[in-house]
This record gives sequence, structure tokens and C-alpha cells, in this order.
Amino acid sequence: MRRARADRCWRGPSVANRQVSIEVHDSGPGLSEEARRSLFEPTISFKEGGMGLGLSIARKNALLSGGDILLIAGQLGGAAFRVVLPEASAHNNRLSANRTAGGAESPLLTQPSVPPAAAATGQRR
Repeated sequence: MRRARADRCWRGPSVANRQVSIEVHDSGPGLSEEARRSLFEPTISFKEGGMGLGLSIARKNALLSGGDILLIAGQLGGAAFRVVLPEASAHNNRLSANRTAGGAESPLLTQPSVPPAAAATGQRR
């Protein structure tokens, strides 16, 4: 485990079952039960001035990539998260199989090169 600052540490990356994991632990006050229940809900924030979008967006992106972000037991007394993503080769193999089967690709990987309004008028970026 490497120390990034006095109150945080990270472990990773580790690879198992064709997935890469990275853990981040901190020594802060941790999360209340209420915060744990709604942690990944959009627009819910427990920080003053927070918008409540960060973890929601990060988890959605991880899920769309075939991974996840998990709240885990902290080793420093505070909050801890594990980010799990598929190895690049495993993710690419899944996308290739999906294309061959006629399935849709991940929306993160298929952004249109022409905005919808421009496409209707034949304009390009």
C-alpha cells in the first residue's frame, strides 16, 4: 500500500479474473448510514455546496464499461472505495462479440461525430 498523503492511501492496481481493481482509503470521519444508503444516487450530496453528481456519474461510467465502483470497509477508519474495470482485452472482446451479434455498443464508445441538429441539415463539425 502506498501513501499519497498523510490521510489517504491507495492500493492497486491488482488484476484478477480479467478485472483491474484500484482501492482508495481515507482516514476521515467515514460515512453515516444515511450516506451509505444513497451514496450513488444523483443530486444527493453530503458536502456543503456539493451537487451530488460525482459518484453517480463515475459509477454509471464504470457500469457502462463492464465494471463498478463499490463502497468497501476502510482500513484507515474512514471511507474506502474499490473501482473495478475489465481488462482492456476483455472489454474489447465483449464489444466485438456484441457487434458480431448485432447488439448495440456502449453509449460511451459510440458518440456521434455529427451533432443531431447538424445531421438533420447535412452539416459536419
